[in-house]
Amino acid sequence: MEKSINAIPHVVIREIFETVDLKTLFKCRRVCHSWNNEIESMKYKRTQKLNIERMLLGIGDNHISIEGTSKSCYYAHSFPKFIGMIRHFESPNILLLFVRNHQNGNMIDSIINGLNIEWCENVKELEIGDLGNISTDKINQVIWKFSNIYYLNISWKNQESVSCSMFLRSLQKLRFLRIYQNLENDNYSNGLFLDNESLDILITHQINNSRLLQHIELWNMKITFTNDEFMNFLTKLSTIPVHQDVLTTIPKCVNAQIDEIVYISFLSCQFENPILTNLQHFCSENVYSFRIAQTSFEILID
Repeated sequence: MEKSINAIPHVVIREIFETVDLKTLFKCRRVCHSWNNEIESMKYKRTQKLNIERMLLGIGDNHISIEGTSKSCYYAHSFPKFIGMIRHFESPNILLLFVRNHQNGNMIDSIINGLNIEWCENVKELEIGDLGNISTDKINQVIWKFSNIYYLNISWKNQESVSCSMFLRSLQKLRFLRIYQNLENDNYSNGLFLDNESLDILITHQINNSRLLQHIELWNMKITFTNDEFMNFLTKLSTIPVHQDVLTTIPKCVNAQIDEIVYISFLSCQFENPILTNLQHFCSENVYSFRIAQTSFEILID
């Protein structure tokens, strides 16, 4: 077999390898030693690690798909195959993690255990959605794996009563946070909630690192923090010096601009404690929006 393959002209083999997709190239490496050695010696971009801006990991009950562009999609049906595939990719700046018809955490465990720390630390923006029946604890393990991100967007149908502090504790560099919770029958009792501890964690991260926080957008969540704690949070946030990254870089996933103002929005949220009287004018149709300027004279701006 290998003798007949070696009869193919060297130039022809190289031309074929250059035109096939990455999935086919992986298979070619297993055909014979000569083909594997030929692919290893090639300096074409295809044989190096792929560097893509945005990667989508689709998780099903028995597979993980890796999508880099509209023309490429690679499937792994086991943990070893996923490890073998992902090592050919550089860390993307933007990682989208979607769970499709996944009833257990086996493939989620592949993500948690299969990606090395350095690869995860280079990811800057993380979106997680369509989580099905995956537990908040399992999702929290994923977020801890990507603790270097400055953008987090979670969309899911959660039925566990859990504080946002669980997710926020590891995200010291967080700048943009968006959580959309799909509730059944407007049942706020089962789901994520923002409490005093969550505010404490957010403000502690800012004090330790100078102020990075730029945008918080929460949908359909229960808000349990006290008014005193919230006012204390706003006051501290308005006086912490702005981090240089806020003035120089903008995440790819959001329609944002370089701005010193912090935007906080509660959309269709349920407040356990009535909002402070002097903040009522920031409310319109159950949408509460606060813009916090970097000034010691005025905390809130219309």
